[in-house]
Amino acid sequence: MSNRTVPLRRRTSLLQDPSDRKPPTINDLRVKECYICRDEERYDDPAANRREWVHPCKCKLIAHQSCLKSFVTTGPANRRKCPQCGFEYQIQSSLAFLSSSLFFRIGDTIFQTMGMSFLATSAVGLATFTAVSVFTVGTGYGAIAVREYFGPGLFDLLLTDEPTNWHAGHFIFLFLTPLRLVSPVMNLGTFTPFFFLWPSIPPHSVREQLTAESSRLDGIFPTTPSTTQKWPPGLKTFGFMVAGTSMLYQRVFARFSEWVLGMKQPEPRGLFRGLTFRREFRRQEGPDGAEQEAVLQVQREAPEEPDTPFANLNGVTQYPNISIMIGLLKPFIASGMGHLLYLGAQHSSTLRLVLGIRRFGDITPLYTSSKLVPELSDNIWYWKYYTATAVHEMDPVWIRNSIGLGIFIVMKDCLHLFHLWLTKRELASRRLKNRDFSGVDLNELDLIHPVSNSRSS
Repeated sequence: MSNRTVPLRRRTSLLQDPSDRKPPTINDLRVKECYICRDEERYDDPAANRREWVHPCKCKLIAHQSCLKSFVTTGPANRRKCPQCGFEYQIQSSLAFLSSSLFFRIGDTIFQTMGMSFLATSAVGLATFTAVSVFTVGTGYGAIAVREYFGPGLFDLLLTDEPTNWHAGHFIFLFLTPLRLVSPVMNLGTFTPFFFLWPSIPPHSVREQLTAESSRLDGIFPTTPSTTQKWPPGLKTFGFMVAGTSMLYQRVFARFSEWVLGMKQPEPRGLFRGLTFRREFRRQEGPDGAEQEAVLQVQREAPEEPDTPFANLNGVTQYPNISIMIGLLKPFIASGMGHLLYLGAQHSSTLRLVLGIRRFGDITPLYTSSKLVPELSDNIWYWKYYTATAVHEMDPVWIRNSIGLGIFIVMKDCLHLFHLWLTKRELASRRLKNRDFSGVDLNELDLIHPVSNSRSS
């Protein structure tokens, strides 16, 4: 029989009625082991070495308070449950600290919302500023390009440098002008739409200036400009001619390129051209019991770029950076080529007739008119007549610039075609270099005349 003594607290609990006995707590354990850090602590260890323990669930797992708190707060959401019994840990807080913390959390939420609103507003403002800047630069360059191409006389009469005199069509076209200039499919027809966008009368500010500076008075004017000349044509008529010439040139030059290179060019694809549609079906039972097909998915697929010899050859000889630079310089090239044609027209009456030049003097004279009646400044029909007469008497800069740009484009395309032809010939002349079998064991070769190995082993 053992003489082991029982602690007083345990002996007291044994003498109590089981129904009055309280369930044991973590302080009743003889040995405590943290299931996180695996450290142990005995009930009789010195108080200085003891740590705070917690039994947070319904099983026998226990842990240090600090270990479990760090384990729960720094891990994923599933760490808030006991890994053995699945009981969800319950966290207690001091009411005073909880109120203070809640107050600061509300403040943090408010400031976080303000910060997000500030960032969103800044992003929208930056995007708006960038869009406005790009639009301003695009329209500004477009205005300069149109002025160079059509001449300052027509531009200052019907459009001017003041954006308030422009309508929506002008803004759209001027903004798209740089993109049209660098586009590979827009050569002669870059400025074609603007032939039809010129207003029929000058802006109000220009009309006031013309009326104030006029000293020519004539109270009678015809309904249409009095002219029997068929050339030079009007702006819209010449615009149709430029558009038709551009389309015809693209077709003819494409055929000529195929003849020179001996290979067919791939057909240009539009935005929706070449797209195929793939449908997936599933058989299912209909409401009347019959089997029917239901479309699960309709997907638009675009074919890959064709790997043709012409595409490979064109990719070797094209330089995007140079193409963009030449595209943006087209208005100034057109103006320069037009000036050369103007100089040549001084020595050729035929060229002078083709370019529509009536007199020599200032290369780009300002608009003039034989009739300007200040008393009729409020009459729209009079201003339409005046505008038509002024444009008709104006030096048609746009004709020689269009012809000059066309000559430049033909020369550029022919030079590029010659480059393609040379590149094709050079690629066809390439051969892989042939080498002998030096360094190879001759016994491994099936030679017509075998060579014996003279070296003795």
